[in-house]
Amino acid sequence: MKPLNRSERKKSLLLFLLLYVISVVLLFTGIFFHYEAPVLENRILRDELLYQESQQQLRDSFMSRLSSVKKELMAVNEPGNNAVYTDQVIAATLAGMRTMAPASNPNFIFYDDIIQCCLQLQQCKQQLRESSQSQQIMLTLKAENATLLQQLESRTRDLDNCRMLLVNSRAQ
Repeated sequence: MKPLNRSERKKSLLLFLLLYVISVVLLFTGIFFHYEAPVLENRILRDELLYQESQQQLRDSFMSRLSSVKKELMAVNEPGNNAVYTDQVIAATLAGMRTMAPASNPNFIFYDDIIQCCLQLQQCKQQLRESSQSQQIMLTLKAENATLLQQLESRTRDLDNCRMLLVNSRAQ
């Protein structure tokens, strides 16, 4: 038994399949074109990633040099250390650190403040070294003053004894 409206059913089925294929093709082309849009965003994100990596390398390099400056600053006033040479090494390292960060860097002020603090600390260490040398000189001068005062007292006693002997010898 064949249906009476077989040709109509076949025509409706083909029309349905055609509309179905068209709608699926439209759906996939829409997805395809929508998926192509993130290329620009990906390029922007890659550029941002490269920038952040370069900033991280700058920070790492800056921190390694800062730790070497810190070690040198801690050792500069130790006895037996050549303070003048150590000060020159510190100054050279800080000058190199200053050239690391360009002025266009958004964190330039931060890096510059750290370098300025290190320079001020170096100057304070120099002043401390000079004042400790002055204190040592003052201590030696005080000790010398004390010995000279003792010698003066003994000479004064001797002079008084001589005067008494002179007075006694005239009186006899």
